[in-house]
Amino acid sequence: MTSSWETEPYDGKLGLVTVATAAVVGTPIPFSAYAVGDRPGIAFDGNNYVVVWCFMSNVYVLRVRASDGVILDPHDDFNGINGAHRIATGGSAQLASAFFDGTNVLAFWKSQTNLVGARVSLLAQRVQGAATTQNEYLVTSIGASGYVADYHSGFGIAASHQGFRGIEGAMFQNAPGAAPTSAPLSLSFVGGSHTGASVASNGRDFLVAYLDYERDRIVALVVDGITGAVARELVVGPFTQNSLRYPQAVWSGRVYFVYWVENGTTYFRTISCDGQLGPGPVSLGTTTLGAIGCTGDRCLNVYGTTSGLLARRMNAADGSFTDSTPITVHTSAFALGAFAVAADFVPAPAMRTFLVAFSSDNQILTRRVRAETGSVLPTTTLDTATNVGSARVASDGERFFVSWLRAGRLVGTPVDAFTGLSTIAQPADIAVATNHSLSFDGTSFVPVWFAASTGEIRAGRIAPSGSNLDVGGAVVTRTQNFENAHGSTRFGRSLALFRVNEIETFTDALHGRFLDNESGPGVGARPLPCSGSSGAGGAGGAGGAGGTGGSPGGAGTGGVTGGAAGASGTAGAGDGGGAPGGASNAGAGMTGAAGASVGGAGAGAGAGAGGVGAAAGTQGDAGENQGGESGNAGEAGEGNRGGSAGNAGVAGTAGSSETGGSSAGGVAGSGAAGSGGTKAKSSSSDESSCDCRTASRASSRASSASLGAGILLLVAYRRRTNRKRRSN
Repeated sequence: MTSSWETEPYDGKLGLVTVATAAVVGTPIPFSAYAVGDRPGIAFDGNNYVVVWCFMSNVYVLRVRASDGVILDPHDDFNGINGAHRIATGGSAQLASAFFDGTNVLAFWKSQTNLVGARVSLLAQRVQGAATTQNEYLVTSIGASGYVADYHSGFGIAASHQGFRGIEGAMFQNAPGAAPTSAPLSLSFVGGSHTGASVASNGRDFLVAYLDYERDRIVALVVDGITGAVARELVVGPFTQNSLRYPQAVWSGRVYFVYWVENGTTYFRTISCDGQLGPGPVSLGTTTLGAIGCTGDRCLNVYGTTSGLLARRMNAADGSFTDSTPITVHTSAFALGAFAVAADFVPAPAMRTFLVAFSSDNQILTRRVRAETGSVLPTTTLDTATNVGSARVASDGERFFVSWLRAGRLVGTPVDAFTGLSTIAQPADIAVATNHSLSFDGTSFVPVWFAASTGEIRAGRIAPSGSNLDVGGAVVTRTQNFENAHGSTRFGRSLALFRVNEIETFTDALHGRFLDNESGPGVGARPLPCSGSSGAGGAGGAGGAGGTGGSPGGAGTGGVTGGAAGASGTAGAGDGGGAPGGASNAGAGMTGAAGASVGGAGAGAGAGAGGVGAAAGTQGDAGENQGGESGNAGEAGEGNRGGSAGNAGVAGTAGSSETGGSSAGGVAGSGAAGSGGTKAKSSSSDESSCDCRTASRASSRASSASLGAGILLLVAYRRRTNRKRRSN
């Protein structure tokens, strides 16, 4: 069995070795003279060795006598021509192997992404097909990898490593002298490989986005900020290995965005505050994805070009571009290093600022972009030391902290949002590091880094003033995998992610660990759950109708006429409706409860933004308004004089009515003033919302033939040659 993983030119040599003593017999045999190729395949036909190798996309066969090592297809040394027979041409042939089936030699080699071959006679001639064609038969597809193969007594196997699909190949068989037939075969399973993680937080929980290479997809999931419970996977979109950009998760202040690049096109998809997948994916066209930062109503996509840094602002609610043309952030003829962007959110919207941090020409630079206008403020230089790069930036809402690598050490400095200048004389020295990410947890800036010298991922805290609170940091985990990412809530908790090779499941999985800031406010300051808030309460109804006037008084004793009728009661005034519910968060809001109100017919329920409107109030009961009682009869007068008129009935007060229905009029009274209905209290609407003031944090970020005794064994070996590449 032979195969090769190398394709560099070598001077090929053959050596005869005794089976009994493993001693080399005679001088090396230069089989590939004048046709230098890769390592050969060798088959033994009972008398001779048949050597097969590839050179310049051609496949050659040469015979060597086993008894003495004589080349039976001698070279033309005068003309510099190899004596081998060509059996195939083209197809980027490489990595040959050979087996004897009792009649012919079965030759195999890799041609582009396939394992192919041809039968070779004992005279080193191709059995079927012209030597100018690429092959005689196809065995299986092997992709970009190499392969191994073996054959015995009519049956063979070829296998190759197919990335996350595991070991795949083909079984093949043939009758002696016939071309082999093959069938695909899966030999092993390789579990998933989760990589390219990005973490964002809405201030309460975390969203993790990553690549699932096994299934060629981008996945996101919500991690509970207290328990660490992981919600079901959300398939954000497809992903192929042609894509070079890892996904980026960011909290915009309203929703999560997950961005990625697929075959040159940038896509994004929204995920609501409580983890509901939005429509999409949405294409942004052939724009370049760089670093994303968001404030309350704007996001900024910063990306690199051959001439510098450009940026475009986007709507924080739906991801659409608000700039029709790019904003020039930095122009430079020097290569750009890693860059990052963050935004403050405490100032008024007109004064909010994006800070872009980047490296160029051995400098760490920053540039501010106004969120409202897109205006670009002057560049600030933070470091001019040799060997600087990998800039990261985070915001505490009012100021920024920029961190970067300087000669193998992690350093950083606070930056004033108004001036763009460092607020300390020298950058703070944090730790030895090879890569890192940065966030803010509500109290401290939190860098997480990989220390290659110790094989550890570590984390620390930096005060907003720039003081290093944890010199050397604390160990998050021990690993030789440098990839890490993290994000932070605003109540002092961060989630750090790292990759773990799970041998039992053949999986490279993402694991996480919470990092709690002992100086932070703690879980008691965790914002309320994400949900829509109540709708507005119903408006107050109109007042009930006034009571009916009292009946006329009876005739006085001896009098002519009774008292006058009591006056009608005045209309009751309806009370106002319930208090309006709070504004609903974007997305599906909870149904608002109807506000209870006193009075007559209420207006329709107000709908919260994004939430379902409150139900209409129920009809109120009729008021018990009464008119005045009739006047008493006048006492008998002297002569023909009648009694005095009865007093007018007092107006009844309005009856009660709930929000929605109108109140009936008062019932006619009978003399005394009617007592009004009882007034109902106004109930407030239910209200719950997510604290959406939290700024987003984009994490950066981070597979010879078996012989009897007494026969010489032919061994192939190579001596590297530079004669085709020699420059002196």
